[in-house]
Amino acid sequence: MPTDEDEHGVNSDPKASRPPDGSPAYALKKMESLAREIAEGRAIVYVGAGVSQSAGFDSWEKLLGQLLERASGRLETEGVLTTKYFSILRSKSRNLEVADWLDILLHPDFSSEVASVLLGSKQERRKPSAIHRNLARLPFSMAITTNYDLLLTTAYEEADPEGPKPNQYTWKQVRDILAAIRKRTFAIIHSHGHIDDLSSIILAGNQYSAAQYRNPRFWEVMKWLFKTKTFLFVGAGLEDPDLIYQLQEARAESKEAAVLHYALLPHDEAPRLRREILKRSLSIEVIPVGTEDQVLTHDEKAWLSPAVSRILRDLSGLVAAQRVDAIQPGLPTSDDPTFCLNASLKKLLGQAVRLTGSFRGDFCLSPDGPASHLSGKLVYALVEGPTDPKIKNAHVTPNSICGIAYYQATSESGVYVIDVKRREIARQSKLGHYGVVEYVPGDPAVMSELAIPIDIGAVRVGVLNLESNLVDAYSEDHLKVARRFAEKAGRLYAAAYERKQRSTLLSREYIEPAYVEIKSVCGRIWKLSRPNQTNSPEFAILVYQADYIEGRLVAQCPIGTILPKKAAVVVERPSFSFHDPGKKNSSLVTRVFIDGRPYGYSNIDRAIQQGKVTDQYVSQLGLQGPVIGFPVLIRGHIAGVVVVGHRGKKRADIDGRDIVLSEPNANAIRQ
Repeated sequence: MPTDEDEHGVNSDPKASRPPDGSPAYALKKMESLAREIAEGRAIVYVGAGVSQSAGFDSWEKLLGQLLERASGRLETEGVLTTKYFSILRSKSRNLEVADWLDILLHPDFSSEVASVLLGSKQERRKPSAIHRNLARLPFSMAITTNYDLLLTTAYEEADPEGPKPNQYTWKQVRDILAAIRKRTFAIIHSHGHIDDLSSIILAGNQYSAAQYRNPRFWEVMKWLFKTKTFLFVGAGLEDPDLIYQLQEARAESKEAAVLHYALLPHDEAPRLRREILKRSLSIEVIPVGTEDQVLTHDEKAWLSPAVSRILRDLSGLVAAQRVDAIQPGLPTSDDPTFCLNASLKKLLGQAVRLTGSFRGDFCLSPDGPASHLSGKLVYALVEGPTDPKIKNAHVTPNSICGIAYYQATSESGVYVIDVKRREIARQSKLGHYGVVEYVPGDPAVMSELAIPIDIGAVRVGVLNLESNLVDAYSEDHLKVARRFAEKAGRLYAAAYERKQRSTLLSREYIEPAYVEIKSVCGRIWKLSRPNQTNSPEFAILVYQADYIEGRLVAQCPIGTILPKKAAVVVERPSFSFHDPGKKNSSLVTRVFIDGRPYGYSNIDRAIQQGKVTDQYVSQLGLQGPVIGFPVLIRGHIAGVVVVGHRGKKRADIDGRDIVLSEPNANAIRQ
């Protein structure tokens, strides 16, 4: 039982020497192979009793010991010989037989006594350990546990508090388990039952036999998983006879095609010969924890929790490094027709938080753009995960973690605070000489924080901030992945502000002559299609500028040369969102912008009824007949949309055939 470490798996006493992390024993190639299996969705974690013990729960032996205390009076009545033989069973850790004896001694109250012991533990409200939380960071396709507690489920819920809760099933729910496998949805399987369903709990040998008889399909599914998926065993001593039998059967049936599994075991439980036997007979590759010269008793292995946590943390970094390449095509890009900065960075931040197994995150951005830093401001522009409402859009103070990363850090370093409570800055950040850090809590559960600068060339424009509910949550691989996300954010930021600069060229003061020319062109087209008509039509023109930061098309004010002089009443300018692809057919303006081609409607009243055109300005301008929108390209990108409407004439005077653009086979009127 850990006695000198906090709930996050790190020694609470800063003066205490940390246990060796066993770096030489990590077997980097083994870790990389395992990371590949996890990253590609082919791995399942098998969680044994050791993980629950890291959170303070009793071992199986101690659980049986509590039951024995309740049965001690009955055991004494059986005589000296029985008591002596029972002691031998306990000394040899033959726990299944011990449980069978207790079942007889406590009959008919065995189940109720077991429930009493387990529910007593439940009332203690223990929290997930660092091992639980590090496991929840890894994208396993499924988790299987022999533990009766629900700490693993709690850890997954805490890892993604805003997402759906993971499904959990017992050995009795085979149909649900098969459905989860078929749909590839994550689930936690309690192979020995759990405390919310006492009838599912398996403790004694006769209960194992009864469970196998009542639901043999579950054990068939388990064997099939051992044959087809890569397992990582954590906290399991690999001494359970039923587990060993299933693994042996799976290997024997698979022969040369047997899947390789992995297990974290202390060095003293996995000497070289046992490692060879486990690989040969069970197809399990052991990743030793600790060093070979450490031989400790069960109760002395308090150091295993932080040591295993560091292995899982490093494994999480390796998985993130492999997955970031796989998801590269799915990252936001400025080539997307619906690209805008805020929506793209919001998506990118969510991906960064999930991929690095973080608890929450922020993008702190300069509102000045890459060309000027006159204001010197930095704000918490976007957040992901649980966040104090005071953070959003607040200014970043210079001596906060994000402030130091923005104003003082080098591009290669950033700031990594491994313990926010102690303000302990990691050595690799090279920022310890900047003095006391003012910590601004995004959420009370945060324990460590990583802030990476966002640069565009030599200009700094923001900070990517990632936070975890684990102390010292990030490895060097996590830092590399975070820098890749920061680089991507910088490119998106640069693209958005470059296009914002181009869209300003659509301002009225820059292109007043162009509005006159547009009217003239439309008039000439009308005359060509109506050679016998002597009167020129009157057109109203409205320009929508693209806001690449917010993702909206905003109409210019209807005064001056854009629209007829009579439209002098200033109303709220209409605008449309273009960053949601699902809304591309919601308006004429959005369709034109996203598709990059002209669209029009021959009847503006009908278009208004269908929600394709806003009725703002229409009554002021007296628009009738057709309305058309077409994109305006500046240096290869659409900077806005020009909408041309016909006013002051009867609908019979003009229709959709009157406006034909020069694009090959392009009909301006598309409904």
